[in-house]
Amino acid sequence: MAFHPSSVPLGATYDVADEREASEAAGEIAAAWSPGRGTGFKVLMPKDKKLARRMGHTVMTTVSYMLRKAGMERDVRYWVYHEDADHYAIVLVDSKTLASLDGANSEAAGDESGDEKSQ
Repeated sequence: MAFHPSSVPLGATYDVADEREASEAAGEIAAAWSPGRGTGFKVLMPKDKKLARRMGHTVMTTVSYMLRKAGMERDVRYWVYHEDADHYAIVLVDSKTLASLDGANSEAAGDESGDEKSQ
């Protein structure tokens, strides 16, 4: 992975303050989930480690459960990272989107490296 999760194109961002809001956001993410759509979702969580862990677990299990319930493939890739001084963030994408982002970034990295292609 040659990119930071904050550079993933986003379809929606949710700023949640508690587990109830995290569950609601996860429900909206699962309802809007479409493999290969080219965008991901970001959930911002307070920088309280214990609360953020519970909220991240709630988001992941709720999205997975709702996708399974809808008969969709549960192909969710995610990253958790420090967004800013007040928030952790979790970014969710499907593997097709990840592959397209990874491929686009590896091509860009090849162009920036100064390697010339043989003519």
